[in-house]
Amino acid sequence: MNQKAQSGLEYLMTYGWALVIIASVVGVLVFIINPTSTTASFSSSDPSKIMLKGSSITENTASLVLQNITGGKITINSITFSGDIADTLTGYTLNRQTIDPATDFPLELTAGSEILLENLAVQKNGENSSIFIEYTDATGLDRKTEIKSGNGGPPGLVAAYWFNEGTGTETADESGNKNTLSIGGIGTNIMWDNGINGKGLNYLPSAKTASTPCPTGAYQNITSSNPIYNLPQDKFTFTTWLKITASGAIVRFQTQCYMAGCCSGFWIRNYGSYVINNSGENAPIATNVPADNSWHHFAYVFNLPALTHQTYVDGKLYQSASNLSGSYGNISKVNLGIYNTSWCGSYHAMTGLIDSAKIFNRALTAEEIQAEYNSGK
Repeated sequence: MNQKAQSGLEYLMTYGWALVIIASVVGVLVFIINPTSTTASFSSSDPSKIMLKGSSITENTASLVLQNITGGKITINSITFSGDIADTLTGYTLNRQTIDPATDFPLELTAGSEILLENLAVQKNGENSSIFIEYTDATGLDRKTEIKSGNGGPPGLVAAYWFNEGTGTETADESGNKNTLSIGGIGTNIMWDNGINGKGLNYLPSAKTASTPCPTGAYQNITSSNPIYNLPQDKFTFTTWLKITASGAIVRFQTQCYMAGCCSGFWIRNYGSYVINNSGENAPIATNVPADNSWHHFAYVFNLPALTHQTYVDGKLYQSASNLSGSYGNISKVNLGIYNTSWCGSYHAMTGLIDSAKIFNRALTAEEIQAEYNSGK
């Protein structure tokens, strides 16, 4: 960094903080991004663990400050870049000491230490940029955070599926968390088709009448290291676009199973849903996504601390129910469009298209869901 740029950044680091935030939760890695830009805004994929304070991004360059305020030592395993931002650094700066990104990872960062990333090259004002930080926290857990700019939607994204492959038996997770979905039944019960944005998955009428075991649809088995695993212990939101011609399942988040086909979890349909805790107690909630062969936006919001859950259709609240109780365990499997492979029928598979499905690790607000609907993706 030249002397003028170094002085300018030191001035910002010394005087640019408009707000002091104290983080007291041990084991939380917080990345603080120095303020001042109107060209692009940043959001984090994990706002419960990551605080953002603006950015120093300009038309052509960006400089970021990352600080460990977990109260313990963490290990950064990699920092990678994608989109309209590129790593043009010759080195990072750890407490003002240069480190070589090619040879010095994994990098130990003690409590309170800072890393300065400077002179990152950006295009289009950095409007579609991502920085991925993979690290191991003080308890030994591997974590990944995406710092994303532009119109990426609300923070807290842990899985995102655009279904734009148009071929094959998998669809990628666009959140950066590698939650790839496998797709069973392609070519017989499910086909690639045009979605609301690009491609989508079309669940055919035959999915309702297929012989047991039913086609799996789009699914993923979830392990304990996955950010989706612990979501029922706190808050989460699921959103998607649907073009339904015959009613049935939208999504199932399976938790605890007692026997084949009998599982607790979240059984979300377009006309009514069951949310079953680990004691087998049901907290039903109304849903009404019309099966009219037109595109509709759907959102389900789970908030265990408040003992409430909500459904939204086309950006508007449909029902809020205060009937949650007990423990909802951990998610072991996600299925889109089909409930279960143990039996088939009209209740357990939808007919129609699904596109742009997202999972967030927090309860989105009504305003954020309205914005998701307005954005069209």
